[in-house]
Amino acid sequence: MLSALILVKRGDGLPAWSSYAVLPILGAVGYGISGHIVKRYLYALPPTATSAFALTFVGPICIVLALGSGLPETLRTVPHAWSALGYVALLASLSSAFAFVLWNVLLQKTTALHASSVTYLMPVVAIGWGILDGEHVGLPQMATILAVLSGVYLVNSSEAWYLSRTLPHPSPYLHHVRGQKVVVVLPAYRAALTLKQTYSEIPSLVDDVVLVDDKSPDNTVEVARGLGIKHIVIHEQNKGYGGNQKSCYDKAKELGADIVVMLHPDYQYTPKLLVSMIASIGNDIYPVVFGSRILGGVR
Repeated sequence: MLSALILVKRGDGLPAWSSYAVLPILGAVGYGISGHIVKRYLYALPPTATSAFALTFVGPICIVLALGSGLPETLRTVPHAWSALGYVALLASLSSAFAFVLWNVLLQKTTALHASSVTYLMPVVAIGWGILDGEHVGLPQMATILAVLSGVYLVNSSEAWYLSRTLPHPSPYLHHVRGQKVVVVLPAYRAALTLKQTYSEIPSLVDDVVLVDDKSPDNTVEVARGLGIKHIVIHEQNKGYGGNQKSCYDKAKELGADIVVMLHPDYQYTPKLLVSMIASIGNDIYPVVFGSRILGGVR
């Protein structure tokens, strides 16, 4: 967001701060808040539905602002105004709306932090289009690009750094876990889009993986079978989250599990923590370990 402060305008040949530099900052904050809300509360909705839901609120506001800006008079008096409006509508439908759907897909497949950081590349893309259009790019614009790219890199590398600094290294304790059967259970509902990424990060320390599908309307079961998950329980009727958990634990008990780890297949909890959690239980450090998306750190 600090890179937006580098934006300047030329007045009488002299550089001056532009109030429009505040808009990218507000946009970045808005994307961050929106990403958190979607990831935490609306992750089960299809990306198209989430996008349509958001645009339903934004659309009327934009129409009111357009009518108040003199648009009707412009359409009546300015030549080619209708064609210009058509191009704007085409850009909005094929570019902005499509990009918004892709962003919501990215939110489902990654973290809110990663998805939001990608949006910060928009100023870089805008400057690129300016270069293609013949605009002059000077030192302030190049500094902006460098600041944005550096910010994106730092944001996406912060998670690995944070985990390496806060989590105890589990390697010295893993030999005590050997001989205890570890089963990861996945309570699934509409997890087709995120199941692959979640499953791919489950460590080899795990002996068995159980997926319980709570009558998902998507192809969660087909994706699970394609990934090679051997133990799949399918509910004929939706039993809710509590019923799904019960089926998970019943199946783990049937498999003779010594340690059971519940991992949500919507990728809201990183599987990278499993080794430390399993080591803590397997070495009788803690009888139960909970992960939190809110508290952070190790407690």
